[in-house]
Amino acid sequence: MTIEEGAKPSIAIVTTAFDVCDNIWKDYFSSLQGQTRKDFDVVMVNDGFTKLGEVREMFPDLSIREFSPANSIARNRQKMIELVKSEYVYAVFCDFDDFFSEDRVLESVNALSDCHIVLNNLSIYKEGSPEMDPFFTELDEFFPIDSNLILQKNFFGFSNTAMRCESIPNVDFCEELVAVDWYFFFCVILDGVKARYINKVLTYYRQYDASLATPEIKDVAQVRKEIDVKLRHYKALSNISKDYFRFYEILSGFKRLDDNKLSQLLEDMPAANAWWSILEVKTSK
Repeated sequence: MTIEEGAKPSIAIVTTAFDVCDNIWKDYFSSLQGQTRKDFDVVMVNDGFTKLGEVREMFPDLSIREFSPANSIARNRQKMIELVKSEYVYAVFCDFDDFFSEDRVLESVNALSDCHIVLNNLSIYKEGSPEMDPFFTELDEFFPIDSNLILQKNFFGFSNTAMRCESIPNVDFCEELVAVDWYFFFCVILDGVKARYINKVLTYYRQYDASLATPEIKDVAQVRKEIDVKLRHYKALSNISKDYFRFYEILSGFKRLDDNKLSQLLEDMPAANAWWSILEVKTSK
């Protein structure tokens, strides 16, 4: 399907919606309504969110396009990407349980004039707690971004990135994948697509009981979660190149360690500075 000139905005806010508390969806749509650049559609794969009628009444100026879900979280992500690939010029990824600084759409689209993917920082947000400082401390505007940067940890989420839709490849996400965003952006950047970091805007990354990744927590349970996510990740990447299977083999050994051994290892591990960054392994080809 193609878009006639002027028939639809060139920008899509892309998300998968699900059942959340009222304050979460209100924060989300309030931050979209408050964007300084407003010429966008909200493209939503709806996987159980039941209050869209209230949203349309409360935020009548937002153009929301709703689509039915697929059969899994990974397939929902795949569908939302496929929906915008040929219909829009820019995709701004905005996870449904987060919210955003007011210039995020404007600055992201501006930055895409000389690259294909933009990445912005995030501030970890907990209800009732003051906002923390920006989380990605090692990135700046001139930091080189290639696949090596996210080989063993991830900075690219479906809530702090935007990209030109012409750069979106055909995708077929494995059902077993958990960190679909990591896999997607790793493959895109591995293919040579230019990415850059912008520091002018923030994603407020909400932490609560249902959060998949909790980067500020460093304990044995989080390490075991990270090992499981990475095993799935590298198994999928091994279909691209067998070089990635060595990470799978090493992490399989870590999975067999008991809690005491993992707890001892944690003492020497640095604080997390990205998603899935507690445990980085040394490999030799």
